[in-house]
Formats: sequence, structure tokens, C-alpha cells
Amino acid sequence: MYPEFWVAVDRNTVGQYTGIKDKNGRKIYEGDIVKNEYGKVMEVQYDPRSVAFGVGDYYFGTIGSGKILEVIGNIFEDKQLLEGRQ
Repeated sequence: MYPEFWVAVDRNTVGQYTGIKDKNGRKIYEGDIVKNEYGKVMEVQYDPRSVAFGVGDYYFGTIGSGKILEVIGNIFEDKQLLEGRQ
């Protein structure tokens, strides 16, 4: 029998996995901050209207499945990265 193990989690800081990895093989989650090949910094968001994850005006199905993106942080720990968007 395994011992019971609990970890407190703030549900407001949990993002859903998009099913996509960035150009370095890192999993991309909702709420991640990513940079594209031009240096543009964007937040990964879920759009309920299109039922898809995306950044800005691009949805993951249309931008090479994240291969051009690099995860550089997330909105919970690195919000300041979005202040200097290019």
C-alpha cells in the first residue's frame, strides 16, 4: 500500500496542457508566455469560441504546432515578461 501524499495547489495557477511542445521540446501550457521567431512575446490562451489554444491571432493548428515558439515563462511567475511586448 502506498502512503497518502497531498500537495496544496492554487487552482488559479494551473494551466491546461495544450498537447503541443515548443521548439525545444518543452510542453506548452495555457498561461505560458512564449516568444516566436521574430521575438514577439505572447500569452498562450484558450479561446472558447474556436475551442482552441493559441497566441495572439494564431491558433496552434495554424502555426506549425508550436515549432516556432519558445516558452520563456508563465503569467503566474513571470507576468513582467508581458510588459515589454514587442
